[in-house]
Amino acid sequence: MIVCYLNLAELSRIVEETSIGKSGYAVITDIEGTIIAHPDTTFVFERVNIRNLSIIENALKKMEGSFRFLFQDADNIGSVSAVGSTGWPVVIVQSAEEAFAPVRRVRLIFLSGIGVALVLAFIFSQFSTGRINISLSQLMKNARKIADGEYSVSMHVESYIEIEELARDFTSMAEAIEAREEEIRRVNSFLDSIVENIPNMVFVKDAGDLKFVRFNRAGEDLLGYSRESLIGKNDYDFFPKEEADCFISKDREDLEKGNLVDIPAEMIKTKDKGERILHTKKIPIFDENKEPLYLLGISEDITDIKRMEEELLNARKLESIGILAGGIAHDFNNILTAILGNVELAKMYTGQEGKILERLAQAEKAASRAKDLTQQLLTFSKGGVPVKHLTSMTELLKETAAFALSGSNVTCEFKILDRLFPAVVDEGQMSQVINNLIINADQSMPEGGKITVSAENVIIGFERRRDSGEEHKKSDESLQLQEGNYIKIIIRDEGKGIPEEDLPRIFDPYFTTKEEGSGLGLASAYSIVKRHEGYITVKSEVGIGTAFTVYLPAAEGNLPSKKSSLCSFRKWSPL
Repeated sequence: MIVCYLNLAELSRIVEETSIGKSGYAVITDIEGTIIAHPDTTFVFERVNIRNLSIIENALKKMEGSFRFLFQDADNIGSVSAVGSTGWPVVIVQSAEEAFAPVRRVRLIFLSGIGVALVLAFIFSQFSTGRINISLSQLMKNARKIADGEYSVSMHVESYIEIEELARDFTSMAEAIEAREEEIRRVNSFLDSIVENIPNMVFVKDAGDLKFVRFNRAGEDLLGYSRESLIGKNDYDFFPKEEADCFISKDREDLEKGNLVDIPAEMIKTKDKGERILHTKKIPIFDENKEPLYLLGISEDITDIKRMEEELLNARKLESIGILAGGIAHDFNNILTAILGNVELAKMYTGQEGKILERLAQAEKAASRAKDLTQQLLTFSKGGVPVKHLTSMTELLKETAAFALSGSNVTCEFKILDRLFPAVVDEGQMSQVINNLIINADQSMPEGGKITVSAENVIIGFERRRDSGEEHKKSDESLQLQEGNYIKIIIRDEGKGIPEEDLPRIFDPYFTTKEEGSGLGLASAYSIVKRHEGYITVKSEVGIGTAFTVYLPAAEGNLPSKKSSLCSFRKWSPL
């Protein structure tokens, strides 16, 4: 065994004399990492082991060099090397702050130089580009104004030719944009004005979902809906499903065809005006790829035209028959006059009793009925011109209805306005009209029922009342009548009704649905009402009943007493 002694005092002296900067010192450990030499001998006497320090671990692994490590919460830089014969790590330690002080000084000098250079560059740039920045700032502000739609901008620059040219170009651009925008607004306003003032309904639908995207004022008036409630909706929102299905299907077909589609007549149900007949033209609007974008439609309300055509057709029928009936009636009436005269003479030469007198009475009765028929025929001819007098329609309605229903199992209910306008009419002819309508209603209810006769005052074509004291209302129906005050008479029954296919022919002469009817009752009523400058129409539903509506021009004046046939009257004209 070889025994040697380690002079720790000598090692401590060497370590204490090793001076590295202000904070540097040397440390020696054994191969276990225990400190055997340290300027602070406390570490030696207490045999402090620092093997867990990264720098000692590297030294024990024969790794030499400089390493950064923490010791006693201090950041240090150390260089380590192992003694060859013993392998003891010798570490030269210096605080990181002190070790990197030269580097920080160099960095500070470098950064200071850069800072000075930047300051000088900033001062130079501010000096050289001040006016440019002002111009560009003004340019940006004006650009924002243009983006907001304000085109009345201009720029005034007094530096640098390029900036001046840019400012001039910018001002010119703003003026050009403003001019184009103004032209677009003017054209759009012009087109909007045209669309809004077209008297026919104009609508535009999206080609995809067929929702309305545009409606004009005439469309609002026709359908009875505001455009706000129409835009963004389709036909299903306003029409019954079956009707909407038909419209949507037709629109799809029109978009596929890609050309103008003309629909001469189609029926629609409106909100306030009931059923209307429209003449519609539709055409798709395409994009640049020939794909449909919209469906444009224009619809004309031809309901009144169709009614006028029907009125004209009826008038021509009546005129043709009137010419024939007039000649026949006059000749037949002359013959009947001779027959009745001779019957009267024969009765004078016959006794008060006997078969001959009985036969003569029957002949006279038959001739009188024939004469009544000629009177109806004369209604169609010029000989049937009414002889008019100022008449109380209230009394005429009640008296005629009571007479027509005498002995009938049908009751009659009157709903007549207390202050009903008088009318200037031929009492006999007008009584014939009411009588025909009441009898038709009575015959439609063979098992009994109720007839309702109503009468009220209406104004055609005026919004305001003529006299606030009068009880009359504005009619909302579209009628072929002149403006003015009218008496509206409705005779409604609860009978079997008239089939829809028969309604267009109901006023035709000799048209009847009865087995024993002559077909002259309603035709006579139609002719008489027309000659009184009135209007007659019918609505009926099978199984529900029928309602005839008669409009007669109202008059003003004092009604004559029962004993007097004299009266003064004049036409009632609203203010």
